[in-house]
Amino acid sequence: MKKIRIICLCFALVLLVGAISCMFLVGSTWAKYSAASEGTATLRVTYGEVGCRGGTATCTQKATCEICGNEYGDYGHTGNKVWSYSESGHWQLWDCCGSISGDIEEHTYVDNKCTTCGRENHTHEPVVVPAKEATCTEEGNIAYQACECGKMWNADGTIEILPTSVTIPASGHKWYLATCLNPKTCQNCGETEGVALEHNLQTLEAVEPTCTSTGLTEGKYCTLCNTVTVPQQVREMTAHNTKVIPAVAATCTQGGMTAGEICKVCGTVTVLPVATEAAGHSKTTLPAVAATCTATGLTEGEKCTVCGLITVEQEVTDALGHHEVATPALEPTCTQAGHTAGIRCDRAGCNTVLKAQETIAATGHTEVAMADVAPTCTDKGYEGGKQCSVCHTITVARTELAALGHLNDVEIEEVAPTCADTGLTAGVQCSRCGTLTTPQTIIPATGHTEETLAGRAPTCLSVGISEGKRCSVCKDILVAQTILPKSGHTETTLSAKAATCTATGLTEGKQCTVCGVITVAQQTVEKLAHTSVADAAVAATCTTAGKTAGSHCSVCNTVLVAQTTIPATGHSWSAATCTTAKTCSVCKVTEGSALGHNYAAATCTAPQTCTRCSATTGSALGHNYTSTVTKAATCTAKGTRTYTCSRNCGASYTEDIAKLGHSWNSGSITTQPTCTTSGVKTYTCTRSGCGSTKTENVSATGHSYGSYTYSNYANHTRTCSTCGNVETTAHSFSKSAVGKLYCGTCGGTFSADNSWAGASIANYVWTSNTTSAYAGTSHSGSTGSQYYYPQGYTNIAGVGTYIQFYTSSYKPARYVVVKYFTVNGQYIQVHNPHGSGIGNGTTNLTGSTTAVYGIADLGTASRNDGFYIYMQNADTCQILEICFFNTAEEATKYVTTCQGLGWWV
Repeated sequence: MKKIRIICLCFALVLLVGAISCMFLVGSTWAKYSAASEGTATLRVTYGEVGCRGGTATCTQKATCEICGNEYGDYGHTGNKVWSYSESGHWQLWDCCGSISGDIEEHTYVDNKCTTCGRENHTHEPVVVPAKEATCTEEGNIAYQACECGKMWNADGTIEILPTSVTIPASGHKWYLATCLNPKTCQNCGETEGVALEHNLQTLEAVEPTCTSTGLTEGKYCTLCNTVTVPQQVREMTAHNTKVIPAVAATCTQGGMTAGEICKVCGTVTVLPVATEAAGHSKTTLPAVAATCTATGLTEGEKCTVCGLITVEQEVTDALGHHEVATPALEPTCTQAGHTAGIRCDRAGCNTVLKAQETIAATGHTEVAMADVAPTCTDKGYEGGKQCSVCHTITVARTELAALGHLNDVEIEEVAPTCADTGLTAGVQCSRCGTLTTPQTIIPATGHTEETLAGRAPTCLSVGISEGKRCSVCKDILVAQTILPKSGHTETTLSAKAATCTATGLTEGKQCTVCGVITVAQQTVEKLAHTSVADAAVAATCTTAGKTAGSHCSVCNTVLVAQTTIPATGHSWSAATCTTAKTCSVCKVTEGSALGHNYAAATCTAPQTCTRCSATTGSALGHNYTSTVTKAATCTAKGTRTYTCSRNCGASYTEDIAKLGHSWNSGSITTQPTCTTSGVKTYTCTRSGCGSTKTENVSATGHSYGSYTYSNYANHTRTCSTCGNVETTAHSFSKSAVGKLYCGTCGGTFSADNSWAGASIANYVWTSNTTSAYAGTSHSGSTGSQYYYPQGYTNIAGVGTYIQFYTSSYKPARYVVVKYFTVNGQYIQVHNPHGSGIGNGTTNLTGSTTAVYGIADLGTASRNDGFYIYMQNADTCQILEICFFNTAEEATKYVTTCQGLGWWV
């Protein structure tokens, strides 16, 4: 080991300029040179400490003197010294920053261990131990590496572990409880213990069949495992014992029903009765009555004309009640009157005042004193006065007080300016309100006086500092000094050495060529792990031995996990049963033969059954029942029949004997029915000792009406031959010919008047100024005694057109019905020639092509000897049909009927 120490007095001259002030105090400086490692040296300089002061030392920088600005003293490490080593030697490092402390020294080994740094001089040769799963009875282990020296590492050799951390304890058996079918068994390894339990048999009771459900034979099952040892067999259902369900006749309001059949035992309907519809009511309308504000009304209802039943009840509708409209209230003010709110009904025809409005007098002012307001330096004050507390009107005026003015009696001193801050001139302030009456003005700042702070260059191991500036007056820093980073090492590479299966290696390292510091230490690379190749396990059988799994290194052939022999397991025998011989549960080899069944005799409820395994053969004998009537049935009560097994097994059951039911006679009418009301028929039971009776309604006979006869142009009637009731209904008219209606129900006819037969028809075409432009030839347009059809005059064009119909004498027919067809025109009116427009049937059809009926009143019948049809601005008008009637009702009936038949197009 070499140690070098050099004292250099000349080096201090390099920093003489920066440290001159301290040198006067110290008188001299000294420097120390120390070797960081063999072949390299580091020069460290420390200035005298007597005169320097202040500053804080760190791991990488000494304290800076606050007087001279230069470094002095030692580095200020905050950590501890720790040993670091390589194969060639050891040294100490500061754990706070990693810098080297002291020199590199050689190892001194005792028993393969350095007495200074503790490094062991032993080459570990770890062997890979594969993982092994723990079983119910044996321990396992995790995968790990182990050296013969006793040290252990994790599977990839990166972390040292304790021997106790590799063991996995045995899990122990996890037992399934024994059942009827299996002994106690381990869930994990399948090992068994003890024997299976015996079945705990429970009897399943037999169920007798009925006419609605099947039955079951007796069975057996285990209450522990639910195994059915004796299955139950299905017994077929019995047949129904039926009786007749009598038919029910339909009434006016209720439907009837056809006859059916029902089982007397279980009540099942075997032949379903079919419902027949009710005859239905013959309804007439009960008119509605509208409700008012104060009176109730009625809805429309319906009543049956046959049985008098109200089919739709007339419901009382609530009185509408007044529809209240509020007349808003008006609040009174101090000076104006108001009024209360009112209510009235605004429903049409009512307008009842429900609540009258009342006048409210004006309230008048409510005077209160006004608060005094004191005057200030600048604002007026007020005192006295009154005002209304409601509307705020001033009722008594206030007295005005003058402003006080400022008190200029407070002087404010001047503030002197500094390098960075402005100052203020002196001022004056009011002591009453604080207002500045003489304002202060700003005095500008004086500005800094700069001086330079010297800098320092960085080195490999220490940082530098830049030049800065500050004010020589106030000492404020004007340009801050910044830390200049270390210049950094100039590194050279220390070559790596590869590790093998049997030898360790070294990682690549680095060293500074300037200061010799090891910047990246070389680390020992542990030997490589063996390349493990699995040696497959061989399972042991009942008769042959096996081997455990093992492994070896495919590179150096080192055995990593040795294989061990597994003895043959031997057979695991299960006992012989009735159907199987003694059998090995593993390899299924058998020995000997099955025991065979030991059957017991069959009974009523069980077949032959093996006493050893409960297997069955054949079927149960079944019960042999005999029956006895133990209670006789009556008309209204069931009887009882008892069945007992003749094999003396104790089994028995009972069944109901259906009620006999009444045996009714043919019955007799006790209340005669009428046309509209039903009668009563009474039946009596013929069975001895019963005497029960029942009644049923006999439908009303209904009216016996004759044929309908014509009554008037609107209705026809018919009469009941039994009770004399008269029924009136409207005609069902159809149009048999022009001007004639025919009722298909009563055979009655309804015809137009025939007194106009032989009338002449003339056609005139007029211009717009009524000058005759064309006069047609008179034409007798009669095509029958009951109507007129103006053939030959179907297309009439012009600005104004008349068609004239007349006779030689007056006729009594007053109303004319005209069916006409217009195109882009208007049918205007019908004129009587003895007067101006007595009546009209005006219908506007501009642009229409629709055939329309129109009715016209010709006036007094005694003046009728003809009429005109006048059209205005019609391109075409075709007269299709003309009929005459004596009354407006007849004319309307004819037109309405034609509309209903679809002829109104």
